[in-house]
Amino acid sequence: MELVQFNKGLQNILIINLDDYKNISNRYKIGEKNGIVKEYLKDTNLVIFEGEYKNGKRNGKGKEFYENQQIKFEGEYINGKKNYGFLYDDKGNTLFLLEYNKGKEYYYNAQLMFKGEYYNGKRWNGVIYDYLGKKECEIKYGKGIIKEYNKKGELIFKGEYINGLRNGEGEEYYESKNIIFKGNYLNGLRNGKGEEYYLDKNILFQGEYLNGRRWNGSIYKYNSAKKYEIKDGKGKIKDYYLNGKVSFKGEYINGLRNGEGKEYYYDRHKPSYIGNYIDGLKNGKGCTYNKKGCLMFSGTFLNGKYNGEGEEYYENGSLKFQGNYINSLREGKGIEFTEDGVLLFSGEYLNNERNNFGTEFYKFGQILFEGTYKKGKRNGIGEEYFLNGILMYKGDFYQGLRNGEGKEYDEDGNLIFEGNYVGDEKWNGVLRDYYKDNTLKMECILFNGRKNGKCKEYGISGLVEFEGEFKNGQKSKGKSYEYNDNGYTEFEGDYLNNKKWNGTISEYTWENKQKIIEDTIIDGIKIEY
Repeated sequence: MELVQFNKGLQNILIINLDDYKNISNRYKIGEKNGIVKEYLKDTNLVIFEGEYKNGKRNGKGKEFYENQQIKFEGEYINGKKNYGFLYDDKGNTLFLLEYNKGKEYYYNAQLMFKGEYYNGKRWNGVIYDYLGKKECEIKYGKGIIKEYNKKGELIFKGEYINGLRNGEGEEYYESKNIIFKGNYLNGLRNGKGEEYYLDKNILFQGEYLNGRRWNGSIYKYNSAKKYEIKDGKGKIKDYYLNGKVSFKGEYINGLRNGEGKEYYYDRHKPSYIGNYIDGLKNGKGCTYNKKGCLMFSGTFLNGKYNGEGEEYYENGSLKFQGNYINSLREGKGIEFTEDGVLLFSGEYLNNERNNFGTEFYKFGQILFEGTYKKGKRNGIGEEYFLNGILMYKGDFYQGLRNGEGKEYDEDGNLIFEGNYVGDEKWNGVLRDYYKDNTLKMECILFNGRKNGKCKEYGISGLVEFEGEFKNGQKSKGKSYEYNDNGYTEFEGDYLNNKKWNGTISEYTWENKQKIIEDTIIDGIKIEY
């Protein structure tokens, strides 16, 4: 069906196929959404919003979620805007209480950080407090000389606000005490002249900024006169962390990383990434490394995430996974290997989990399982095999366990159960057992996981030893036969609750095999003659 554009402000649902709308909402009206709606991160099954819509906008109760599925916001919306509720960080800590354009922000120690009014999401009128609850400064109509703190109570900015944003002169800090920037701002971004500093206050960068990017100036190597020039946002440079170690080596265009480059770890001179950039993000071919210098990923990137063909590696250098990615998640066809290089799985993935058709293997290369998956678990029709290649089970799976109709075989290929499974257990059907020479030993009806109903048991000679019924796993009634080693009948009669109840017991001489004793059992009591 035709694709429909909903809300340009929501990246994740810009385009939705009407055939798939059932995955988005339980109600639908052409051109707008109404009712209870779920929204998903683009190209994934990760929920980012769940709540009420009216006239195409969020109206009523709703929740927003981080990518790790922690709640980000829970509360009430009016005409698409948050009206009342709580904001959380991605670990579940309460950060903020919003109440009808008024709000309260909190530090991690639950002390009040800001109390006042907001306008278009910006602090507009109110008071900022330090980590101990002391009043620091005021904002009036988005203006003021203010101090900003992070959630741990550390000073991160001191300077001028206009229209609720950093404007004019200001300073940025690291852990309250170390100044790391001093200069000018425009609409919240560094603009105009400014300086960046290492932690010991040595100059890191000196020059001009444009829209938050270094535009003209010099990057200084730590404790050295050597410098790298940026002109009109361009230059081949080395950049540095605040501790003086190299953070990046490569080319700048428009004040951003572009072309080939290398990123380095903060605490050691080892690359974390080698590859291409476009507009400051990893794009194109590239490789990532751990802190030991071991290759961890090689493949293509798009906007900073794995996208397209790629390979993951173990620390020992052996291949871990080879296949396709979308947004750094395994998606589409791929193959997995053990750390020893043995093929483990070949099949399809969705959201980093095995999905649709796939095959698992034993460490020697033989097929262990072949069938369908959902969310990383066996789900749907599948087949399990013994190490010798003989079919073990063919039937239904649900959430990784045998559930539904199926057939199970022993290592010789004999059918040992046919029926229904519940939670990996044989539940309703026909149960069979065999002797080592593959002759039938037993065939019984299974109901609710136990022998219940008709059953036959056979001796090694093939003669019927019991024919009757079981109840809750015990012989209930029926004709039973027991034989001695020479094949002569020792008991013929009925069982009740797994006990010989009515019948005849016989004994024979060993030499001439003649019957010498014949006793009777009546109601479980042996009557001797």
